[in-house]
Amino acid sequence: MLTIEDAMQNYLRDLSVGQSAQTVQTYSQGLARLKEFMLSARHSPTDAASSLSVDHALDCAKWLSEDRGGAGARIAKSTLRTYLTCISQFYSYLLREKIVDLSASDMERMRDAYAKYRRGFSRPLPKLPPEEAVTALLDAAHRVKPEPKKPRLELARLRNIAILEALRDHPLMSRRQLELYLHGSSAGVRYGLRELRKHQWIWQANARQPAMRARAIYALTQAGIRELARQSRMSYHDYLMRYRLSPDRLDRLVLMQERVFQLRTLFLWLTESPSKRALHSASSISPSKKASRVN
Repeated sequence: MLTIEDAMQNYLRDLSVGQSAQTVQTYSQGLARLKEFMLSARHSPTDAASSLSVDHALDCAKWLSEDRGGAGARIAKSTLRTYLTCISQFYSYLLREKIVDLSASDMERMRDAYAKYRRGFSRPLPKLPPEEAVTALLDAAHRVKPEPKKPRLELARLRNIAILEALRDHPLMSRRQLELYLHGSSAGVRYGLRELRKHQWIWQANARQPAMRARAIYALTQAGIRELARQSRMSYHDYLMRYRLSPDRLDRLVLMQERVFQLRTLFLWLTESPSKRALHSASSISPSKKASRVN
């Protein structure tokens, strides 16, 4: 039996792959507070992980936000926000690994409740660096030697990042929409999409348009989001939190689009007359096969 404590350890172990030790430590502190709440509510961490429910997460959020006085006084709003993010990501892991069986309405109830707990939080403005530090930084930037021999490679890299960022902000866009959004050439965007698909940084799915024409649409994969996080020099989970991305939800949307496309194609085929189906089948046979049949 997989216990709650075992599930936490497995989650932190998976998180450590590609993440900094500081990020893993932050998430372990959030899970430690969840374990502390479970003990205070007479729920043992050795219970089955499948017994966890959304109500546990909601009760934990309420427990964290309460003023208990003394050493357990109310925690800072920024710390509460961090803990809630850790717990929310842990529940997403449990759902993704099929350890718990939670309905979509329960997860939506959890997201809404956590959003209310986070309300009112605002990050302080960063302190401006001294003028001499800015001057030194600009001087160092000007001393960097350009690479005039590889301008096309740099332009291709920037184009691919622009496509990824466009799909981050506007998922499920078609190639034509990306061309208009980025003000790029058709050939450039087409080549960029082909490269990104080769790296498995984007999905391609089919969607039906008016007049029943199929149109390819694109969305980021988890690998694509990780590449954007790497380019931004941020951890994967910090990048998800900053841009409020949900790869699992995006994957489900893309799969739903693809399945709808397949079902519509099937229904159209079923509603066609037998003569039309026979005509389509005959037209799909190659000339060589037709010649072999004649012979």
